[in-house]
Amino acid sequence: MVDFDCYEELSQKRCLELNSDDLREKFQELSKRYHPDAGGDEVVFSRINRAHSILFNPSSRVEHLYELLFQDSIRTDGPLSSNVMELFSEIGELTIFADGLIKKKDKTLTSLGEALIAKDMANLQTQLFEMNGKVRGAKSAILETFPVIDQLIPTDPAAAKEKMELCARDLSFLSKWEKEIMSRMQSIL
Repeated sequence: MVDFDCYEELSQKRCLELNSDDLREKFQELSKRYHPDAGGDEVVFSRINRAHSILFNPSSRVEHLYELLFQDSIRTDGPLSSNVMELFSEIGELTIFADGLIKKKDKTLTSLGEALIAKDMANLQTQLFEMNGKVRGAKSAILETFPVIDQLIPTDPAAAKEKMELCARDLSFLSKWEKEIMSRMQSIL
């Protein structure tokens, strides 16, 4: 459960859509004021850093606001959105292909063998790069729904709760796969 209100710590309105510049400015102002090296309070400084870390990350922000509003931990079980499920099937196929090609590359002992798979590796690198762009695009699309959810909070809390749960699941899933894609991109280099 929530042990403190990050929004209150950083003097921010309780909503999902935060202005990142305003958040950063308030964080910097408070950090300077409470920094232990400048004679500030170390406990307050630590809380400010923690609050900024939570509110800066959209997934953490969704979970934190959910806990504040509904006095409950967000449900992480349940279905993903149809857009993310569709993307998952593409990611799954691509990562299986990537893993197979990476193993093949690692087993290749001759320069002729390396030359034969070089074209496939270059193509795979392009596909992974494009997939990473799709994942980032899907994450951006989720962030674009934050104003709608913010409007639902006072008028239809049940709908807001449901949408926040879906956003949290989707963001968590996409972040995991973004790391997986990057890992395979690095393995190819």
